[in-house]
Amino acid sequence: PHHIPACAQSCRLRLISGYLSEVVKDGMSIHLTKRIQSEISNNFQRWSVNLLLLAVAYGLCVAVLGDDALPFSPFFTLLLIWITSLIFGIVFGIVHMPQLLGQLMAGILLRNIPGDALRGLRESWIAGVRNVALSFVLMRAGLGTNVREARSLGAFALLVAIIPGLCESIVIGLLGNPLFGFPWALSFANGFIIAAVSAAVVVVEILELRSQGFGEGKGIPTLLIVAVTIDIVFAVSGYTLASGLAYGTGSLVWNILFGPVNVIAGVSAGALGGMLLWMSSFVGSKWKMCLFLILGNIACVFAFQLVRFTGAASVCSVLMPIVAVIGWKHAYPSPWITPKNSEEDLNKLQSNANHPQSAFQNGIERLKLKLSWLQTEEHPEYIALCVKVAALVWSIIVGPVLFGTIGTALDFTVMKASVFGKAAGMIAIGVVVRILSGLLVLIGSPLNANERWYISISMTAKATIQAALGGSPLQFYLNRPESTLQEIEWADQILTIAVLSILFTAAPGTVFMRYFGPRWLSDDCESSTENIPEESSSCDVKSEDAIRVVDSESQFDASDSAQQTVATASGNDGPHLHKVNITG
Repeated sequence: PHHIPACAQSCRLRLISGYLSEVVKDGMSIHLTKRIQSEISNNFQRWSVNLLLLAVAYGLCVAVLGDDALPFSPFFTLLLIWITSLIFGIVFGIVHMPQLLGQLMAGILLRNIPGDALRGLRESWIAGVRNVALSFVLMRAGLGTNVREARSLGAFALLVAIIPGLCESIVIGLLGNPLFGFPWALSFANGFIIAAVSAAVVVVEILELRSQGFGEGKGIPTLLIVAVTIDIVFAVSGYTLASGLAYGTGSLVWNILFGPVNVIAGVSAGALGGMLLWMSSFVGSKWKMCLFLILGNIACVFAFQLVRFTGAASVCSVLMPIVAVIGWKHAYPSPWITPKNSEEDLNKLQSNANHPQSAFQNGIERLKLKLSWLQTEEHPEYIALCVKVAALVWSIIVGPVLFGTIGTALDFTVMKASVFGKAAGMIAIGVVVRILSGLLVLIGSPLNANERWYISISMTAKATIQAALGGSPLQFYLNRPESTLQEIEWADQILTIAVLSILFTAAPGTVFMRYFGPRWLSDDCESSTENIPEESSSCDVKSEDAIRVVDSESQFDASDSAQQTVATASGNDGPHLHKVNITG
């Protein structure tokens, strides 16, 4: 009899736990159903109009191109990949999964369904898509680089960005030779491709958390954004050097110099292109300036790929927008060409033989007067427009086509199980090494243990660089007449590893950042506004940098959210009541 109260209490707890789990499941199901219904009702008209316009446009293409636009032609196949990727991306976005993962799955599905729906796809078209995507990926990274924030963080941001990525690159490079038989230079080029962090995952998620006030007090969002950008630039530079050694076919001296020559060519072209974009007074339109940046960036990538300077294309693509943004922010070249004296004063000084100003200085001042038409003002609106246009084109056209085409590289009918297993093991070891090295770098920081783990694990997500650069070795070897079948097989395996790295890390990285961000990062807005009236709090204002669309959950009435009050024990302080928002 003395055991009856304990048994009754245990049964009561089991009943409460089962009831709460059913309530949570029902609440999540209702929430997901409402979300899908809301998305369909809000966007049905827009989707219908877009499909109608697309059908009319395709009919016009068939009338103009004839057989080249019919089913199973290269144009139709690429159009099929684009539409399917868009649909899958929308579906994955509705269920709170990364859209890029849905787009990748669309390409995998089209490749592996019976009937060979992609038999009209040409490798040259895929190569063109990758070049355009590479330009957009690196251009957006350059546009998002904040030099001032990077300087404020100093060497700490460099360590957080470079050391973990370098360790992961080295480990993957060391594993490539024994596992796949890659030459050492090609293996390390693959290491830099796989080790790059995805800005499409990390930056987007951390901006959403920043808008809610999480981690802002310790500068964690700023640190992650700067670190991701530096990591991308470092990975591209490392790939440039390693691929220069891997692709070199001339003498030993040229093979050694091929990587540094790529870097020098890319830096020179990127700096020159960015400085040409400073001439806003000559262009006179922000839309034209935006087109000059986008088209010029794409043209440089294609030009360097044409002469097989793949690394130079990457460096140029990321550096050009960085230089352009610096000039638009600080009104360059106006500080350099603004003369100290007018032409009349210069004539007087020249006639005055006793004046200390030399003839050389006089000539410099006269040159500045002649270049006065290049003087400009600060143009932050140029930066905002380029960021918006690049993001729009990426989300609607370039991103879906890129991830769709990269997904088509995963053909399960020809993939060997050994390749899959080796690639999975390589990626897993690289991720573990990155996390551990990231923790070591953060040991001396003022961050607590949860924040260190959060930063280290968040930096393991991969997507954009792997999709943009994963096919570069294959493209190079296919375009080179003297390439061997073994080299093409190696390049194809590198592409497979890149695709699998996206599948294994993009979705888990997104889920991790969304779930553990509010739990492991301090809510600085809540603590700082505890005694401030609600109407005066600025924590409800979304950050201007946030590029995510505000969740459509806010459209639901608060009365529709299923709420449950649950009594939970908190240490020795006794029971406390916590209000659980099921739909949240």
